[in-house]
Amino acid sequence: MNNSPRFAALIAALLSVSTYTAVAQTEKTLELETDDGTINVPLDGTVPLRVLGDGDISATAAEGFSCPTGGPSCEDVQVSLLTDDGGSFDASPNPVALGSGVSFSWDSLGAWSCSGAGLPGTTWNGINPKRPRGQQMVNTSSLTAGDSYTVELICSNGPVTDSRTLVLEVQEDTAPPPPEGCEGVGELSDYAEWTESTDLRFGTPPSWEGSFGNGFPKGNTFELKLDKGEYAALRFTTPSYIGAASTGQINGETSASQSYGPGQRLMSITPCPGQFNPAEIDDSRCLIAQMNTGDQFKWVGAGHSQAQYRCELEPDTTYFLNILFSESPTGVLPPVQSECASAGHSACGMKLEPRDNNS
Repeated sequence: MNNSPRFAALIAALLSVSTYTAVAQTEKTLELETDDGTINVPLDGTVPLRVLGDGDISATAAEGFSCPTGGPSCEDVQVSLLTDDGGSFDASPNPVALGSGVSFSWDSLGAWSCSGAGLPGTTWNGINPKRPRGQQMVNTSSLTAGDSYTVELICSNGPVTDSRTLVLEVQEDTAPPPPEGCEGVGELSDYAEWTESTDLRFGTPPSWEGSFGNGFPKGNTFELKLDKGEYAALRFTTPSYIGAASTGQINGETSASQSYGPGQRLMSITPCPGQFNPAEIDDSRCLIAQMNTGDQFKWVGAGHSQAQYRCELEPDTTYFLNILFSESPTGVLPPVQSECASAGHSACGMKLEPRDNNS
């Protein structure tokens, strides 16, 4: 756990005296001198202590620290999730389709750790200590469609706590059928060697919102893994502001974690799912082979001056972001699956990071 409270807020509320001094010692300890004595806060040595322009202190405590219950007074410590105090607790999307990922985000004031409750059978329920500020994607496969769940976040600093709840609605997965005009259009699943993945990483259905937690083009970093012979087809609908002034990109790292191996990535953005055949993709800029860490898949709004270099997208239109791992040159069908398991990995993987440049 990497606790990251904001000392500026904590120190102002922590001490019941009007004066204090803060010294960063060589052993990575923040020393708070009060009229009642000294409070030593061990720091995470990987994060520098900083004095901000307004004199406030920004630091990160070592794992497991909380305000001591004995010794110098901590009776005025404040822990808050109130928006007026700079705190928050949100879920997106809400309502969420059964099996989709829901992203919880929170920001607490004065807390050193937080825990969750209210979602049985998921990773949200206090299995691991949570940071005072953070985000967590949770799979909803174990929940029940049609039910509502009161989800709680509890943040604490020693014995002092605050909590907030929200109601998460779980709906049936009503993913629409392929768009009109896609009937009979060739898809990679037409080949016996390939199937469309329904379990990309968190058990999400094949949609941008379900995977990234936000509608296109925004989103959080998504860790994707594909087993042998699988491809992804993430559905998204462009908003009305994808216009001539809009640009964006997807950054991709070659591996998602130590469990997944890298491979040559073949990606496309098409009106129909699972399209990787250049002969069936009208815009050649919407099909790209990505080889290395840091490669980018770029798009622009229709009519943008950079359209000759990037995949051109129309507003209010449904598309699919298609991804597979292949050792074949672009255009060879059916492609040959990358042997990511050859290095002892269970599957091929990567991290996708969308960027909406809007410029």
